[in-house]
Amino acid sequence: MIRQRHWPVMLLLALLAALSGWVYRQATQPVSPETAPTVRHPDAYATRARLSGYTPDGRLEYRLWAERMEHFPGDDSTELQRPYAELYRIDAPPWRISAHHGWVASQGDEIRLRGEVEIQRDGSPANRPVTAWSDSLDLWPGRDYAATDDKITYISDDLRVEAVGMRARLDTGELELLSGVRGVHTPARTTR
Repeated sequence: MIRQRHWPVMLLLALLAALSGWVYRQATQPVSPETAPTVRHPDAYATRARLSGYTPDGRLEYRLWAERMEHFPGDDSTELQRPYAELYRIDAPPWRISAHHGWVASQGDEIRLRGEVEIQRDGSPANRPVTAWSDSLDLWPGRDYAATDDKITYISDDLRVEAVGMRARLDTGELELLSGVRGVHTPARTTR
């Protein structure tokens, strides 16, 4: 017969045996595809690549350059190193965008740019020149829409604005700054 003072030791040994059995079963179970670690390997790559996209009526819509592009078959996405893009508009100068690296969704309908993102558009009679910087920018080219949740600095002529977060309509030039907005307007000097 087991004495009462041995019960805690016996209980501890039983728990350890059960725990070691559970650990053994976990370690010897085959890994299922759902729990297997995913390793991404490109199926194609290009260096110093250039792509052009056209509208259905044949008008140049964009040009994209990158030091390196890698295509991944698993999700049909493309990763970019040092991308530079020009987005063309009918009645306005093109938007020029560069970044340290980027990602393009399978259909090209979403582009994520990261690291030292710079956005520029020259001025025209109908549009003020624009230069902006951020750490990230997400683009939806088919919707002419861009957004970031990071800090952004925006300069246009005599206006400098800093904010956290931005939503922009590239076709109309509408810009929504989300929070922490600070701006400085420096009027042009007039001579008399």
